[in-house]
This record gives sequence, structure tokens and C-alpha cells, in this order.
Amino acid sequence: MKPSFPLYLSAVCLLFSACSKKSGSSSGSNTSNAFLQVKGSSLMDANGTAVQLRGVNVDTYKEGWVNDVDAVAKAVASTKANVVRLAWWTHINGSPEPQTGTTYYTADDLDRAITAFANQGILSIVMLHDLTGKADPEQFQQLIPSFWTSPAVMAVINKHQAHVIVNLANEWGANYTTNQNNYSQSDIHAFMTTYSTVIMTLRKSGIKVPLMIDAYGYGDREEIFTSNSYGQGVSNGQYLLNLDPGHNLLFDLHTYYWEIGQNNTPTVDPGSRLQGLVNSQLPFVLGEMGNILPDGSAVTGYADLLTKANNMGISYLAWDWYNDGTTDYTGTAPYNMNITINDQPTGDGVTVPTSASLNAWGYNILNGAGYGINTALPATKKLTFPQ
Repeated sequence: MKPSFPLYLSAVCLLFSACSKKSGSSSGSNTSNAFLQVKGSSLMDANGTAVQLRGVNVDTYKEGWVNDVDAVAKAVASTKANVVRLAWWTHINGSPEPQTGTTYYTADDLDRAITAFANQGILSIVMLHDLTGKADPEQFQQLIPSFWTSPAVMAVINKHQAHVIVNLANEWGANYTTNQNNYSQSDIHAFMTTYSTVIMTLRKSGIKVPLMIDAYGYGDREEIFTSNSYGQGVSNGQYLLNLDPGHNLLFDLHTYYWEIGQNNTPTVDPGSRLQGLVNSQLPFVLGEMGNILPDGSAVTGYADLLTKANNMGISYLAWDWYNDGTTDYTGTAPYNMNITINDQPTGDGVTVPTSASLNAWGYNILNGAGYGINTALPATKKLTFPQ
């Protein structure tokens, strides 16, 4: 998620990944050579069985202020969630978003966070948040490859390759702030060439796991993947897949603005956009979805959107388990986008709502008919990872 202002875009998750077909119990370490592998638009578990992922975004270590990852992992595991998207920061000199709480953002703590969730049968998507809403290719190249290919971080990724995905950068690329949503060929070229370069850099370094790429437009604009605007004779997403030696990419969308209106009386029907994702046959992910627009200006039609996504076999992750804690652009109204309760608007990270009266968003995303993580069909299943 990004700083608040009008037309901020983010969302929840459609994840297409796969494992080598080695079975075994959940484990925080990986002694096999297995790694997650995207195959077409299918998602497979370690046994080669198709699964649907449903989960939550987690601000790991409460953005550095509290060492709470073990308690949070157990609380997430008390639901049926089988995937988390972990927010992380590089803390590399020159990052525009260094965060003040640096204590826990080390490679050792990344190892411990991934382990805590893997031991619960939960897959981790590690996401770098530094360049949210930025669009400078030079800045991207300074920070993103340097972090992922640093020896300590590579060691963690390779150790956990059976149950980790690398989300290269949160919501990087042209957007409303940079161009008022008037996307040019220059914007497309900058996005495609920047990601083409980083894909090859990470593969040459030896990283084999799926690389997840957020759409530009704060994650909202799926056409950067589904169109052939890069001019290579295939869709932009297929071009990137063909470029990747491992053919192991995921394309992440954040869908807050796809359906604005009351939960069951939407003003915009997202069905055609969702069907377009299916028709593209690309490996998409709905990486964020919430109950309200990120600028606080309107509610979203999340129940209808996620029900339709679920019926199409699209996986998704909700924003945000806890510590969203942001307000609208007036600085007065909390978004209340947290799933856990207590200490609103930040949430405590461990107390799961048992009724809608305690926290409607948190309760509904877990238990809502047709889309809830705990209740949707086919049932959400914990994953089995190779050892």
C-alpha cells in the first residue's frame, strides 16, 4: 500500500504459483532443490495438486517498531489463510522510504519471518515497499537489484525457495501522481525495460523462485500486462515470461478501484475485467483489496468483486492484517482497513474478530459468504512444503 492521496491504488491477491512435486511436511528450512514454479495460469501445491490461495498482507515486525512476528504468524494461522504478503524495506542508503524502525529489518529477521509462517503451512510473498508510487528507472536499478542479490538476502531466499515468492517492488511505475493516468509509450517502455533488466539480473544471480511484478498505476492497470503495447508481437506479460529463463513470473494487481460502491450494490461491475484476466491466460495475482478506497473517499464493492474472483478461480490477499493506521488526506479520518481488532485504527495483530459488530471488514474477509478466507469454496487449504 502507499501514502494516501486521491486515486491511490492497491488490493488483494490472485496468485498463480507451483511447486516441484515433492511432498513433505511444512518446514522453515529447505534441504531439497525444490522451488515454487509457475506453470501457465495454474497453481499447484508440493504434491502437484491445484490449489487456490487466499490470505492477507502483513506489515512484518509492525514496520520495525515491535518484534511481534511469532505472535502474528500464529494469529494468521488461526484462520485458514495459506499465503501472506510480507512488507519489507531495503534500508539501503538513498531509499526514499527508509522507515525509522530499522532494528528488525535484517536478513536474519527475514529468515525468521518466513520460517514462522512456513511452519504454519503458509507461503510468504516478500514485498519491497521502498519505491511505492515511484517511477524513476535509475532509482529502481540502484535499490531493487542490490537488495535482492545481496549475499545475505540471496541466502535466505534460496534457503526458503520451496515456500517463498519475491515481489520485486510494491506499486512501482507510472501512475496518477506522475502523469494523471495519461499513460504514454514512454511510460510503457520505462516499465518494461526496467523489469526486463531486473528479471535477468536476478536469474543470473541464481534466484529461481517466482518473481512477482506489480502493475503500474499503483497496481491498478492490468493492460500493462494484457496488451501488446510494448510492440513485441505478444502481450507484454507474455513477453516478460518468454524473457525469463525460468518462465517463473507472477503479475500482481491491486483492485481497490475496480468496484466502487456499497458492498452488494456496486456502481461498477468488475466482472469483465476479471474475465479479461482469465482470458489472457497469464499468471495473475490480486495482491491487495480492501474495504475502502485508500484515499478514504468511498467504500469498495469488495464482497461482489471477491465472490466473482473466487468463482473464476482467482486467488486473493486482503489488505491489511494490522497496522494500516493511516488517515485520509485531511489527517482526521482513519481508514479502518485492519483485519484484527483493538488499538484501532492500527489493530493489534493477534485478536481476530468473532463478529461483524467488532470489525466488519475483518470479520467479513474471513467469513463472508462466497469469498471469506475461512468459508469460500473450494475450501482454503494450508500448503505442504518439501523438506
